[in-house]
Amino acid sequence: MSFDSRFAPDERAQFADLVLNGEKTVREISDEHKVSRKTVQNWVERRRAELGVPTPPRGAGPTMPTRALVRIEKAEKARSEAEQRATVLEARIAELELLNRQQNSAIAHLKGTLQIYMQAELSASVVTV
Repeated sequence: MSFDSRFAPDERAQFADLVLNGEKTVREISDEHKVSRKTVQNWVERRRAELGVPTPPRGAGPTMPTRALVRIEKAEKARSEAEQRATVLEARIAELELLNRQQNSAIAHLKGTLQIYMQAELSASVVTV
């Protein structure tokens, strides 16, 4: 740590990792911690060198920002999880529909049995009167 550095090396590495992972921008780190953007950029460059991450070429044309890629990955993961939940729920719905049909069949059978019983009761009461 240099003489006037306010941040330990591991803190600077954490800040640089936030930028490299696309979680925050150089400007956000700079504003939050009251250091110049150039300083944060130096931390990021140093961290890139430590990790062996190549520096993107300047003027290489339009590329998708890391933050956008992270958002896209999160959206794809959420969509995948939603599809899995939908598959599970569709299977559960099929089970419940089958159970409903079975119960409706049992109810219809019980109604038929009740009608036979009631007719027998009516016939028995007419005969005894």
